[in-house]
Amino acid sequence: ASVACDLLAVYVAFLALGLSPRPGIVVMGFVLAMSGLALMAVPGGGGSFETIMAAFYASHGLEPSQSIAVAILYRVVAFWLPVLVTAAILLWIMRSRRRRIRRRPSRSTDDPATRSRGASGSR
Repeated sequence: ASVACDLLAVYVAFLALGLSPRPGIVVMGFVLAMSGLALMAVPGGGGSFETIMAAFYASHGLEPSQSIAVAILYRVVAFWLPVLVTAAILLWIMRSRRRRIRRRPSRSTDDPATRSRGASGSR
């Protein structure tokens, strides 16, 4: 399901740029880029995914600038947008925890749970 969603995201990136490639070309470019990514020893691909994808689409009839735009748009939507949303949620959770910790009443000596029970600690 994840690969199908990624393929759909690539196709939608084409559509967003006003391009309408054949679905087989979209699939082949994505599969080739994923295969190349599996062979690269660079963390996160280091741009190799986008390079392979853009080069494939450029060699199959798209202008190089359009190919690069599709690859970058796909990466932004499929990788960076979820990272930013996750970071925002994480910050919101951390801030709400800090506020909850600050609002907790401190236990005072008048609290029966913390009051001393005499010098020996017994009644």
